[in-house]
Amino acid sequence: MGLARLGRRAAWRSVRQARARIVWLPAPPVANAPEPLDVLVPRGRRADIAGPWRFIRETAGVRARSVGDPPRLPVESTVLDLADARDAGEMVGLVTTAVQRRLTTVKRLRQELGQRARHRHRALLGDLLADVEAGADSPIELRYLREVERPHGLPKGKRQQSRSGLPYRTDVDYDEYGLIVELDGRAGHEGVGRFRDMDRDNRHVFVNARTLRYGSYDLVARPCGVAFQVYRALVEQGYLEAFLRCRRCIAATEADLFLA
Repeated sequence: MGLARLGRRAAWRSVRQARARIVWLPAPPVANAPEPLDVLVPRGRRADIAGPWRFIRETAGVRARSVGDPPRLPVESTVLDLADARDAGEMVGLVTTAVQRRLTTVKRLRQELGQRARHRHRALLGDLLADVEAGADSPIELRYLREVERPHGLPKGKRQQSRSGLPYRTDVDYDEYGLIVELDGRAGHEGVGRFRDMDRDNRHVFVNARTLRYGSYDLVARPCGVAFQVYRALVEQGYLEAFLRCRRCIAATEADLFLA
């Protein structure tokens, strides 16, 4: 916070630090200060002091009030500012990371968005917040929901909930049909994490559930094939609805889908 205090003094009064570091807190939660450090100053005030910071003019009332000492933006304002400057793919990562790490909530982000007259991704953010609120709290879980489950008419799985007898949460649980789908991004699923995944898959057998496990490549390269595998597993456990073909697989045969 030393640089933030120096930046604040350089810009005199009514200055707020844009706390960009809060979005990328790794585990353990220690972050390096961003360079340059963004410092917000009221529009019309000069602040051209050389240093490792960047002064940004703001109009009063656009963002939420400052918090902390030195004064800085709330997490919600920072997330929306960063999302406004990035493409849709990066925006998904920003929002899901902030909520997953409990730095903010969907409700607070939605309230902050509602107070802004403009946002580059307003419509997309509204849809994204609804999906995160439904339990999809990482980019890979969002992709499964949007590219696999919904467009192929699969039943709605329970997300990030613990089964009785399991000391952890599962990604997608079709508990009525004894099926768990685990989604593996790179983080947490390499090295020792791979053996932990094996142990979890083994544990699922003892709570009357089979496991299907997919990575990012599966969901990007063959979402229809993933959907058909999940569908077949559900049917074997009593699911009666028909498989819905999306625009990608409208002309595919079942054999094509099974081998995809």
